[in-house]
Amino acid sequence: MSSKDRIETTLTKQIVYGNISTKLPIKLANGHTHRWTIYVKPYNVEKLNNFIRKVQFKLHSDYENSVRVVEQANSNGSFEVDETGWGEFPVQIKISFIDPSERQAICSHYLALHQPEFIENDGSIVVVKEVLDQLVFVNPTKKMFDVLNDKSLVKPHDPSKWRFNYPEIIEAQEKMLEELAEQSEREVEELREAIREMAKRCEEYHEKLRETPGYVENNDEE
Repeated sequence: MSSKDRIETTLTKQIVYGNISTKLPIKLANGHTHRWTIYVKPYNVEKLNNFIRKVQFKLHSDYENSVRVVEQANSNGSFEVDETGWGEFPVQIKISFIDPSERQAICSHYLALHQPEFIENDGSIVVVKEVLDQLVFVNPTKKMFDVLNDKSLVKPHDPSKWRFNYPEIIEAQEKMLEELAEQSEREVEELREAIREMAKRCEEYHEKLRETPGYVENNDEE
């Protein structure tokens, strides 16, 4: 695909990937102690299939068919894999888009079975570990640009559907970034001031040298 078939802009899509797990009432014959689901979800209310063609989850090699490919999001909008197991391990997640010309997105999630815990309304305990992330599309294809820009396909984030207060988390992160930026500006200005002070002292030192009897100015250039 030539560059003229791409739109010169940068677009983003917020997603959440992670897992939920529960402890089984009894250990299975294969030694598995937990049931878990790993997933990729839309942060806002939308269908990921509008722009995602498939999601590949690469599980631990101990699993039969350890590379699972999910081509259809469920009714909740998630691409997910359900399994049982006894141990925690990293899962590679590879996201492919509806336009094959668009570069795949790859991320990694460490499957959690023990922390952090949440108590459900019925008193049961679940473990949920999630990451809020952004898919960044630099100079997307025309096909991707059209679907990513179609506001009719997206409804705002619904906090009632989540265990984590993401709007609050985002606000805290933005505040932290602003504070870090301000701190960096202060440190840069302090460094500039230190350089100016050093230059001033060097000039004062040179002035005193010039006043020394027998001092000869060396202006030779190599």
